[in-house]
Amino acid sequence: MSKVTVYKSDKSGQVISDGQPAKLRITFADGRKAVREADLTETEAEILADEAGARAVARRGRKPVQA
Repeated sequence: MSKVTVYKSDKSGQVISDGQPAKLRITFADGRKAVREADLTETEAEILADEAGARAVARRGRKPVQA
């Protein structure tokens, strides 16, 4: 029997379809507070990021090898 993961938005409560989930992660600078995470739909995450004035952050690690 296979397991299926169903994502549900923490903001709106609606079920998020495959390929559409986004995770909002809040980390505090002092490190004493716990990290907070919320599952959101793609559009909810974009709206929250725009409202907060969030900046895009580059991916870290090695660049993918071109085949």
